[in-house]
Amino acid sequence: MTTYYLRDADISTGVLEEISTVAPSTLDEAQGWTVGKKKSSNYCTYYPDTVRALTDFTTSEPTTFSQYGYRTPATLKGVFSTGNWVLTFKVKCNAYSSQTGYVKFRLWRSEYDNGGSATQITPGWQQSGIIKFQSANEYQTGTITWNSASTVTLTDEYLFLEIECNQQTNFHRGFRHTLIWNCRLRIRNCEFNHGLQSAIRNLLRPPLIAL
Repeated sequence: MTTYYLRDADISTGVLEEISTVAPSTLDEAQGWTVGKKKSSNYCTYYPDTVRALTDFTTSEPTTFSQYGYRTPATLKGVFSTGNWVLTFKVKCNAYSSQTGYVKFRLWRSEYDNGGSATQITPGWQQSGIIKFQSANEYQTGTITWNSASTVTLTDEYLFLEIECNQQTNFHRGFRHTLIWNCRLRIRNCEFNHGLQSAIRNLLRPPLIAL
């Protein structure tokens, strides 16, 4: 199985970092989200090398591509087989107040290096299980799995990964409030575990499915 890594290597500073088959030598924690009490579920996309502010969260989940996140350094040409795409991640809570929330991702493809006119690969946001912190400076790991029932074809296109924080509301002693989730994103690897071994070979030679 081949692993794609999310590297702290700028393609466009503060906008896009690299999806790579090369493992990162260090893990960057200077990025993520700071959240506070809200009356409803709130959403905020991930920006590289940035800690998103509470005011960046919205009550409506984004539908259009933010064009922020991760991207392959070069265009790809080939066919990914059907099966599971799995994102493995780690998040850290810097302050503790019974924080809960979700991590989500979407995949996009575009012929443009900035993600312009992108086509969404995943059917909307793919969600992790609930993340619950019990103490300050605690790490939580998780996975998000998307099963692709159809092959995914890239024709001289870049592959983009977009990430989102979804902070949740909760009930506590009769009062409704959003549990604070002060965290820094620390993603270790992005395992595209969907027959990628043969898919990568397809990218290096004429694909098995003609384009």
